[in-house]
Amino acid sequence: MSAPARTLVPRVPLHLRRARFVDGPELGRLIERAIERGCRDTYSAAQRRAVYVSYAQRLFLELVEPFDTFVAEHEGTLLGVAQLDPKAARLRGLFVDDRAQGHGVGRA
Repeated sequence: MSAPARTLVPRVPLHLRRARFVDGPELGRLIERAIERGCRDTYSAAQRRAVYVSYAQRLFLELVEPFDTFVAEHEGTLLGVAQLDPKAARLRGLFVDDRAQGHGVGRA
């Protein structure tokens, strides 16, 4: 018997908006938690830290430009962040808070 189809609708209502500079500190913490949980079975602790540091070093500047950064929030709590590169027409990064992983936030 095949597995049931997964829904494309997030399990919590989300509000999507552009990231603001003031979101930077919380986004840094969210990215760190997302990497720790989402990559723990694939990368060593040192590798996960290196990935986090590479994003954290540039996060505040990249909130302003050259990328388009969006957040997903639920009742004022940031649950995810996506960064788009409009010049390359690609998704540059997508991070979902560890507590929200598996609940459809990354599909919103």
